[in-house]
Amino acid sequence: MAKNLPNRKHRLEISRRTEWHGGNTTFEGFIIDAGKKLLPAVKRKRTIEFIGNSYTCGYGNEGKSREEHFTYSTENNYGSYGAIAARALQANYVGICRSGIGMYQGYGGDTTFAMPDFYDGVINNSKSVWNYAALQPAMVVIDLGGNDFSAQLDSVKFATTYLKFLARVRTNYPTAKIVCIAGPSGSGDKFTIQQKYVRAIVDSFQKNNKWVYYFDFSPFDMNGSDWHPNVAEHKRMADELIPFLKKITDW
Repeated sequence: MAKNLPNRKHRLEISRRTEWHGGNTTFEGFIIDAGKKLLPAVKRKRTIEFIGNSYTCGYGNEGKSREEHFTYSTENNYGSYGAIAARALQANYVGICRSGIGMYQGYGGDTTFAMPDFYDGVINNSKSVWNYAALQPAMVVIDLGGNDFSAQLDSVKFATTYLKFLARVRTNYPTAKIVCIAGPSGSGDKFTIQQKYVRAIVDSFQKNNKWVYYFDFSPFDMNGSDWHPNVAEHKRMADELIPFLKKITDW
């Protein structure tokens, strides 16, 4: 709770730290001092939507080491690469992400835990569907595939599912630039294969669609909880991604 603030304008930014399985969030408004008022918020002109897994969530990014297991207290989406990049580009940030989720199959090969099945949802335990027309992002960044490759993978089904999801995003957002990311990851054959798959999917989708791009992070060893990027490493990821996003826009 803010106290003893000087008598002038103040700006408040509200961010949810944890992902959707941490429960729903309800914002009920402000209680302000008598005689004071809320001023109209200064709106940013553009929005970036990030769709991803634990890396996009900021899973364990405040963990002290890779040997420390995840808790909600060590997850801070505000310090994730996507949120950092959006702020640097003066864009609104939307994060649609869940640890363990994949494009065709989740971590360990769970085909019931894939982003296309959950993407339209608004909150937990609700049949409400998101109104895509209400907020049209200028850019959508998709970072999925790492969990798909954690188990034996049907490459045809992965590619088909990915292409169908891209078509769905394009239908929802006809003018948005779409960036498909591979990584982050340590170096090795599994990451090399993931890069090739995602790049080939982008190449295929580009044949009939414009404004679709491929990007991959430089491989590195991660030092957050359970071998995930920590805050400093998320900053490093953002520093790689931001110049690329600037390059494909006039921002």
